Amino acid sequence: MQKLKNRNFRGFHNTAKSLAWDLLKLRARLFANIATRRYIKNNQPPQKIHIGCGNRLFTGWLNCDLKNADINIDFASGKLPFPSEYFESICSQHFIEHLQLKKELQPLLLEAHRCLKNNGEIWISTPDLEKICNYYIMDQGKGLLEDRKKRLPETNIDDYPPVHIINTLFIQEGEHKNLFDFELLKSALIKAGFTDIKKKQEKDLLQRYPEIPIRDDDYQTLYVTARKIKNK
Repeated sequence: MQKLKNRNFRGFHNTAKSLAWDLLKLRARLFANIATRRYIKNNQPPQKIHIGCGNRLFTGWLNCDLKNADINIDFASGKLPFPSEYFESICSQHFIEHLQLKKELQPLLLEAHRCLKNNGEIWISTPDLEKICNYYIMDQGKGLLEDRKKRLPETNIDDYPPVHIINTLFIQEGEHKNLFDFELLKSALIKAGFTDIKKKQEKDLLQRYPEIPIRDDDYQTLYVTARKIKNK
């Protein structure tokens, strides 16, 4: 009986989680414009926006996410509730991999380009497919367990072979939709109108914005910056 009960309700938790997530997204979409007007009325809005902040809040930035943020926004909607040429800087860390490339991320990048001032910049970090695959190749058949634990302390593959690192980072319990290398992310940024697209390291981001908390994740992360430059 217990086995039957477990089988019947195996997917219920994920269904409830998905429903709760959809309700959060609906609420954010319905109230984003109102929340933005209220925030701008009561605060001196920063000229820098942190997209997909989660629990990592940047001092002096407008921290936005689906919940518990300065402004709750559903970035999957492809719309930003801000005027054109409003921000000087945009930063997003380990967020874009949660969006579908064509239907969600590409529209968001177009909106980010619209909301940036001329010569404004965007900084994006995301898991790096090239680094992950290189690490898989390096680890293949060599049993580099201790090094793996040191470099990927949060990636538990339960002693399965190294290929499961790729599965874990790509899927993340259904939360990840894409993995990027530099060429794919560059292509998406070009389609959104960005130029001067460069591969960077975390130290470059921290040097530019010392207030951003360190992640120490260059070993598995792609850092890219780009600019909005209007033709004169």
